[in-house]
Amino acid sequence: MTVSSQQKHVSYAQTFQQAYAGRTDDGTYEFLLVADDAQRATAAQKKKPGQPLEPIARPPLRQVVYLKVLWRPMTGTDSSAANNATIDWYVLSDAASGQTDLLEYQGTAFVYVTPKDNTAKVDVRAGTITPFAARGSLHDPVGVAHLSGSFTAVANDDRLEELLAATRARTTGEATTASSR
Repeated sequence: MTVSSQQKHVSYAQTFQQAYAGRTDDGTYEFLLVADDAQRATAAQKKKPGQPLEPIARPPLRQVVYLKVLWRPMTGTDSSAANNATIDWYVLSDAASGQTDLLEYQGTAFVYVTPKDNTAKVDVRAGTITPFAARGSLHDPVGVAHLSGSFTAVANDDRLEELLAATRARTTGEATTASSR
């Protein structure tokens, strides 16, 4: 996924190690993406036996994106015509001292979903996210931003719900909304 800040004129790219797809009873598609710096660092260290440990320049982060596609567009539908998905992007600290740190962005996007067997190819276009909540020592480097990208998710309703519930449980509590900062 690529996030392009409207205010700071810089773009960031994020790769997610996990992508899960689910469907609700009403036919809505749900997707959950997870990027975990701590898991990636551990995996990288395991790949290099005998190498010295490298210090991490910043605390490890866990990023979780929840994308809910409300309706599927017909082929040829113009992405500038409407948004069909909501986005919740959570940035959490993976450091032991940052268990309450949170950045939360919310937004909308135009999303194409192509289901096939046990997977779904997802193309996110014309997305916009806005800071919604901030708590702890994490600071928003993005502000209001455009969002685009694509990914393939594996169908797994149970894992999606488990990770989403854990993320939401961790994000509850007193947060300072972006508008009150």
